[in-house]
Amino acid sequence: MSGQFSTAELRAAIGNLRQGKSPGHDNIHPEFVTHQSETTSAWLCSFFSSCFQRSKLPKTWRRAAVIALLKPGKTAEDPKAYRPISLLCVPFKILERMILSRIEPVVDPQLPREQAGFRRGRSTVDQVTLLTQDIEDSFQAKEKVGVVLLDLTAAYDTVWHRGLHLKLLRTIPDRHMVKFIMEMLSNRSFILRTSDGQRSRLRRLRNGVPQGSVLSPLLFNIYIHDLPETTSRQYGYADDLAIMLRRTTWSAVEQGLNQDMSILAAYLRKWRLQLSTGKTVSAAYHLCNGEAKRELSVSVDNKRLEHQLAPKYLGVRLDRTLSYKRHLEEVRAKVTARVSLIRRLAGTTWGASARTLRISTQALVFSAAEYCAPVWSRSPHVKKVDPIINNALRIITVQCQLNIKSHLMQKFRRVFEGIAKAGQSTDLNNFYTELFITQRVSGEVNKEHEVRLIETASRKPAKEETPIKLEDIFKPLPGQDQPSRTIMTTGVAGIGKTILTHKFTLDWAKGKANQDIHFTLPFTFRELNLLKEKEFSLMELLHHFFIQTKGIRRYDRFQVVFILDGLDECRLPLDFQNNPIWTDVTKSTSVDILLTNLIRGDLLPSARIWITTRPAAANQIPAECVGMVTEVRGFTDPQKEEYFRKRFREEPLASRIISHIKTSRSLHIMCHIP
Repeated sequence: MSGQFSTAELRAAIGNLRQGKSPGHDNIHPEFVTHQSETTSAWLCSFFSSCFQRSKLPKTWRRAAVIALLKPGKTAEDPKAYRPISLLCVPFKILERMILSRIEPVVDPQLPREQAGFRRGRSTVDQVTLLTQDIEDSFQAKEKVGVVLLDLTAAYDTVWHRGLHLKLLRTIPDRHMVKFIMEMLSNRSFILRTSDGQRSRLRRLRNGVPQGSVLSPLLFNIYIHDLPETTSRQYGYADDLAIMLRRTTWSAVEQGLNQDMSILAAYLRKWRLQLSTGKTVSAAYHLCNGEAKRELSVSVDNKRLEHQLAPKYLGVRLDRTLSYKRHLEEVRAKVTARVSLIRRLAGTTWGASARTLRISTQALVFSAAEYCAPVWSRSPHVKKVDPIINNALRIITVQCQLNIKSHLMQKFRRVFEGIAKAGQSTDLNNFYTELFITQRVSGEVNKEHEVRLIETASRKPAKEETPIKLEDIFKPLPGQDQPSRTIMTTGVAGIGKTILTHKFTLDWAKGKANQDIHFTLPFTFRELNLLKEKEFSLMELLHHFFIQTKGIRRYDRFQVVFILDGLDECRLPLDFQNNPIWTDVTKSTSVDILLTNLIRGDLLPSARIWITTRPAAANQIPAECVGMVTEVRGFTDPQKEEYFRKRFREEPLASRIISHIKTSRSLHIMCHIP
C-alpha cells in the first residue's frame, strides 16, 4: 500500500477524469493531462511517488476555489442556504484517485451494510427501496412504524480531523498511508468566488473534508462507520441518515425512537458533528385511516422534533400509506415545466436537432421523471406522470419525423425518367400515373417469361380483378381485421415497382397519405449489398442510412414501415432456415441476419415490411413469411393515355402519339410498361 505509484495506476486515474470540468487554482484543465505524452506521464508518476514517499504536497494543491451553490427552496440572502463546492487542482484529483484505488478495497468491507453512500453497486434507489419494503412488511404484519430522518449541519465541513485520524488508524493498517491522507487534509485554504468574478480573501480550514473531492465521501463514511447500534434499523447514504422502528403500539414506537435518538445524539456530540434539530423530522406509517393525523412525540435534547405527514427521504416523498401521491404530484409539476422548456427548443422549421432534443430530454425530463421508479412504479398515481413523459417523447418524435420527411422529400421529389437528358431530372408528381396493382394468391410464384407476362396482362380485362390503390397497400382488405405485416409486390422489369416505393414515401413525407405511420424507411438491396461483410445492430443500420433517426431509441413504440426495394438484386445470403433468431435491436450481427429476422418477424415484430421484386426472385422469401402478395400489372389503356397527356403537355402532340401507339399492337402491348 505504501509502494511507488505505477504508470498503470496513473493511466487508470487519468482515465476516470471527467472532461470539461472546471480547473482548480492552477488553471490546469483535465484535457491537458489527458493528452499528455508518455514522457510527461512517466515524470508525473515519479513526481506523485515522491510526494507520497515524503508526505509532502505543493502549496498550490492545498488551495481550493469555492463556488457557493444555492440549495433548492432556499433564500439567497441566507449565507447558510448555500452548498460550498471546492474546485481542486486536477493533478491533486489524480493523486486522490490513486490513493482511493489503494485504500477502498481495504476500507469497504469494514463499512456497515446499512451505509450505501458512494459505494460500488449501491445507490439511493437501494436505500429508499429497503426502507419502503420494511414499511410495507410492517403493513402486512399490522404493525405501526415510526421513522426519524436525521439532518446533519454542514456534515462534510465539520469533520474533526483528530477524530478522523483516530478512525483512519483503526481501519487502514498502513500508518504511512494514514499519515499522507492527513497531510492532504491539513493546512488547507480556500478563496470564495462569486458569479460576478469577485473573490474573498484567503481563509484557512481547520476541519472538514472538501466537497468536490474524490476522497471525501469515503473519508466521511470512515468517520461515521462506527455509529452505535440501536433497536431501530438504520439506513445511511453518506450524511443522509434514517432510523425506523416497528412495534404493535404507538407508545412502544415513541419510547424506542426516543431512546435511539438519545444514543445517536450523544455519539454525534462526541465526534463534533452537529444534529440540526430544526430539520430532523419524524413520520408515522400505518394503514389506519382513523389515525391519519397521528403525530409522533420524539425529542432530542428536550426539543421535540417536527412531525411531517410526507417527509422526503433521498428525494422521494414517503406519505403515510406509501401511495406516493404527493411525490408523483411534485414530479409532475417539475417535469411539466421541463417539458415546456423542451417544447421551446423544438420547432417545425428551426430549433434544436432531434439528437439534441433527445439528450436534453434525458437530462431534464427522464432523470426527474424516472428517479427511484422501482420504488413507486406500482402506485396508481403513476398515471399523473405518464402523459407528461409521452408529451416529451412526442416532441422528439415529431422533430425526428420532420427531419426525416424533409430528407425523403428532397431525395424522392425528383427522378430521372423517360427521355430526360443526362444530369436533368423531372418532378415525380408531374408525370406520375397510377399503376394497376392487384392481389395475387399468397405464396404464388410466377415463373413465366416476362414478355409473356406483359402480353397476358394486356389480354386480361382489368375488371376481372380488384385493384389496390397505392395509399391503401397497408390497409386491411375486405374481410380482414388487421392489415398484413409483410407485403411482397412483384412485377416485371421496368413495370414501375421502384417508382411506386418513391411515390408512397413521397406522399407520406408530404403528409398526403398514411399518416398513421410514424416512420417510413426505404432501403434498396443494391445499397444493402455493399454492407455484406460488415456488422450492424438494427439501430446502427438505421443510423447508417438515416442519420435523422438518432433521436429515437424505442421503435417498438411507433408504427414503422421498412421498404426493401429490388429483392432480385439481393446478393446477401438470406438463409431463413439456418440463420439464428435475433431479437435485440441494439445487438450487432451481419446484415443478412438482420434482414431475415426483420422479415420473419423475430426482430421488431411491430414493424411492417414492403418488399418489391421481379417474379423469378420472389421465392427467396418463404411463403409463410409473406402476408400478402401483390402484382404490378402496369398501365391499363386509360392509364396509358393519362400518362402520355402528362408526359407531353401539348394536346395535339399527345393525341398523335396515342393514336400512333394504338395502330401498332406490339407497341400498344409494350406500353403496359411505364
